[in-house]
Amino acid sequence: MYGSAPISTSLPDDPENFNIILLCSHKPFGIWNQIETQPWLSQKIFAICCWESYDPEISGSVMQSGAASVIVPESPTTPREAGLFYLKFFKELDLHSLDQISGKMIWFSFAKAKELLKKRRYNAKFNVRC
Repeated sequence: MYGSAPISTSLPDDPENFNIILLCSHKPFGIWNQIETQPWLSQKIFAICCWESYDPEISGSVMQSGAASVIVPESPTTPREAGLFYLKFFKELDLHSLDQISGKMIWFSFAKAKELLKKRRYNAKFNVRC
């Protein structure tokens, strides 16, 4: 993971400086339409964090995209569920991926985050493609 702060909602000028896009939005369709056409998407991990407005169409579109890996909601989520899931996911990924992020580490981090939601008895569902 690169950087210590989020970038703005405009697309980055230098796609080499990051490897993960976490899109946090109530309605991510507008920005997703811009991102899905970028040539650098096939080298990035793309995750959507949306709450209280789950859209199965956009989750399906992202799952079918050319991104290297994707994480999407598969059900409506509360802000607490989404925040807890992604906080755990990215913490695990950071702990276990020192200089390179592998598909195996994405899956492992996803499984840990999913298990945390289950342990806390939250109902949110997420899906991953590595």
